[in-house]
Amino acid sequence: MRKYFSQATLKEIATLRNIGKITASTGVAYYCLNESPKAFSLWSDPALYFVKNGGRNSMATEPDIFSMLP
Repeated sequence: MRKYFSQATLKEIATLRNIGKITASTGVAYYCLNESPKAFSLWSDPALYFVKNGGRNSMATEPDIFSMLP
């Protein structure tokens, strides 16, 4: 996913002229079958904000966030 976004460009619809690069920051969490949406967001939201605070074109997963806990 990271490779795809790093190679993607934003194009003008009418002319297909390149007008910029695309960046993406993602927080990835694993959903357990019996988990509530609230419990799921307790992991996915911090992963996303962890990445957003670190800059562009980044990704963090639950283990990244879990390793930061005391």
